[in-house]
Amino acid sequence: MKGMFYALVVAAIISSTSAWSQITFQWDDIPTNPGTQVTTMNNDGALVPVNLGTSGPNGTWDFTAMTATDHHDFDWMDPLTTPFPTTFPQANRCSHHYDSSDARHEYTYYTLDATHLVMCGIIKDELPTPIIYTIQNSMPQLVFPIDYLDQWTSVVTYINEYQWTVCDSTVYTVDAWGTVTDQMGIYSCLRVKGFRTYQITISGTPPYVFTYWNYQWYVPGIGTILWIESDQNETNPNFTTGCFFRTTNVVSGVIPRPAESALPSTLILDSPCPNPFNPTTTLSFAVPHTMEIALTIVDLTGREVARLHQGKLTAGSYAIPFNGSSLSSGVYFARLLGDQTCRLQKLVLLK
Repeated sequence: MKGMFYALVVAAIISSTSAWSQITFQWDDIPTNPGTQVTTMNNDGALVPVNLGTSGPNGTWDFTAMTATDHHDFDWMDPLTTPFPTTFPQANRCSHHYDSSDARHEYTYYTLDATHLVMCGIIKDELPTPIIYTIQNSMPQLVFPIDYLDQWTSVVTYINEYQWTVCDSTVYTVDAWGTVTDQMGIYSCLRVKGFRTYQITISGTPPYVFTYWNYQWYVPGIGTILWIESDQNETNPNFTTGCFFRTTNVVSGVIPRPAESALPSTLILDSPCPNPFNPTTTLSFAVPHTMEIALTIVDLTGREVARLHQGKLTAGSYAIPFNGSSLSSGVYFARLLGDQTCRLQKLVLLK
């Protein structure tokens, strides 16, 4: 048994030195489970020097130096649990953001399935009356699966609170793949190049048209890890100054499970299912009473490679999915911390 363990350790060390491979970005690579919390930073529209890198296969990008002081938190919700559960009945996902500067809640409703992500509408919960943007004409924001050299067009048309007609369209091309590095880690990614046209039509006047170039780096389990956009009406797709936002943390939402028996007297972490896995598995655990819980994935050196949950949970049984698409094949451990107790389960990722 000891010999088998050391063999697995050696295999993991060898596999970690292999080349990163091209990925396919699927619909479930976006962390949208209810309760998922996403933290971002941005430079509030200010233009700063940017290095976009080059198109093509096996690229490398390092954005660890890109920092900003403006931070925003978003959380994903079940539309039925929002203050406006019936406004967009076709929606099955909702992204919520609270803008403390305006004391305003903003809810963006989507339909997400295995083939596309489509925006349904936006509600800004303001006093005295919420502002509702109903999408009049929409082409998917994302079309799945997404592979290198894929192309699609996204269109969103709505009437804003000033009764202006806004048409926001982008032509996307997946022009590169490789690895991206930032403060959270090193990930396999796809780079998506976009040409955006933003048109505002006010009754009785010619439309105002603005164009932008933008780039996004898609990482499974994180979504867009970085988005960079040019100044308006930029003509050079390889621009050198732009604005950006970065995803700095993702805490996946947990899925409550029906209780099959009495609650345990201590913290329990079940074996992952399936295990070995490629690239997704589910981690199930039980909490005996309300406590702060941290569920992370660590490698053989103890280095954290993914944080699946951080926060307070009430007594009960839970399940949380884990997507290892951005990791190399090898041995990892799920680590559950709570109430001064640590539980470990071994995971084997086979690609």
